[in-house]
Amino acid sequence: MAEAVKDYQKLEHDIIRLAGGADNIASAQRCATRLRLVLKNTPGQAEEKIKALPGVITVVQKQGQFQVVIGNHVGDVFEAVSAELETNKKAEQEERPKEKENLLNRLLQMISGVFAPVCYVLAAGGLLQGLLIILTMAVPSVTETGVYPEITYTSSVLPPLILVALLSKLEKFLNKHLPELIKSLFTPLICLAALVPLTIVVIDPLIQWLSNGVAAGYNLLYQMAPPIAGAVVGGVWQVIVIFGIHWGMVPIVIANFAQNGQDTLQIFIQIAVISQMAAAFGVFLKAKDKQLRTDALSAGITGIFGITEPAIYGITLPRKKPFIYGCIWAAIGSAIAAILGATQYVYAGLPGLISVVNSISVENPGSFPACATGAAVTITGTIGSILLFGCEPKQKENAEHSILGQTVFSPLTGELKSLKDVNDPTFSEEILGKGIAILPKEGIVYAPFDGVVSALFDTKHAIGLTDDQGMELLIHVGLETVNLGGTHFEVHISQGDLMKKGDPLITFDLQEIQKTHDVITPVLITNADDFSEIVVQKEFGPVKAGDAILTVKK
Repeated sequence: MAEAVKDYQKLEHDIIRLAGGADNIASAQRCATRLRLVLKNTPGQAEEKIKALPGVITVVQKQGQFQVVIGNHVGDVFEAVSAELETNKKAEQEERPKEKENLLNRLLQMISGVFAPVCYVLAAGGLLQGLLIILTMAVPSVTETGVYPEITYTSSVLPPLILVALLSKLEKFLNKHLPELIKSLFTPLICLAALVPLTIVVIDPLIQWLSNGVAAGYNLLYQMAPPIAGAVVGGVWQVIVIFGIHWGMVPIVIANFAQNGQDTLQIFIQIAVISQMAAAFGVFLKAKDKQLRTDALSAGITGIFGITEPAIYGITLPRKKPFIYGCIWAAIGSAIAAILGATQYVYAGLPGLISVVNSISVENPGSFPACATGAAVTITGTIGSILLFGCEPKQKENAEHSILGQTVFSPLTGELKSLKDVNDPTFSEEILGKGIAILPKEGIVYAPFDGVVSALFDTKHAIGLTDDQGMELLIHVGLETVNLGGTHFEVHISQGDLMKKGDPLITFDLQEIQKTHDVITPVLITNADDFSEIVVQKEFGPVKAGDAILTVKK
């Protein structure tokens, strides 16, 4: 998950620099959580380097776009990016990546690009309609005025897109073959004369027929087997979101509202969104790492409003289990909602927990309880599964360790220093091992990785740890603190116990100890000779417990 940043100009400058510079960016757009760049050429390792920037959740390359997932602050970053790209705006702005894509990917990219910029307008309209429904039911006098929230949508979504696609081809053809003398006049004339009638007579009716057919097909499946329709959509929706093609389903929802004044597909989409929100909250409740808990809570709150990218890319998908649990329970919750007859009567631009009220209807009073039940089952099941079965895939972590090296996270909050700053040659001359030192500001020692307590001294001032790959670490709190005989120390774990990163191991009275002893704490890899490289990952200075400080490679 992204680290909080306030210097958005620096972040956007780093993104543009690592993306190959402003001249390499053909266009830049944004949606609710992503900075969407179209690069002329993708520099080597650009994805990994940008992903590592503070403030960036992850990077996704799909549909010809280099999508930088930032989260809630994407608007601030986009403003800074737009300002820097302003001078390059006219230079090859319409260029697109040269990589070849199949027709389906191009179509989905086009549909996604059309709906993403207006999602907030649609969302605001949906929330307003939900508020009007509540007011209409709560205040009978409102109904006496004859004013009712009316839903009118056009189903003509695809015809303009096809028209523009044909127009671009025809315009290029005419500009290439018409004489220069008449090109400026006859190119637009022929385009209008040919494509406007074609759109009205052929394209519009055909596409509306096809769109209505797709909507009718889904509705037929729903009528024949509502639980199956709900389970399929609820279970796979967030998988579609991963690939950034979920906006392609919007025409079906709009068509249902336009034709029938109601929709069931949005119910299942909504429950799928709620599942990832619940998964983020489940990780918040289950995880022990402070930073992960903070990130998960933030992603869960964002998910309440229907924005799940931070939860998916930053929390649930990297750990797999929460994402899978969410999808499973979304399928179950959607099936239950379908069995109970849940329906929505107002379009929600960003379906989520708040848009559950869109299922309220005087004519169908059971719709809202049905929708709420499906959502409640999904939330309870997802969080319960995470609490029961956990959220960290140990096997994946071990595989990553073997390839990328093992990471040691800071066991203390304080100031990171070199071992040379330790006033004890046993440590400063690396006699016991290689590593770093920390001058603590808080009296709590946390587990720096997953592993086992391999040594625990009776005087409680030092502890030996071993990770799953055999790395041995010694944390020695203070200098000559062995003489305290355990006074001012308290241990929370026993030798041989398993530990998870972030578990509290030792607490000590920092103020009392530093009255008589130097509290600088060496953190040493005692079997350093078993490794080819030990790299300090963080600059000397302030450090928080849980920050990555060392990388160890075989």
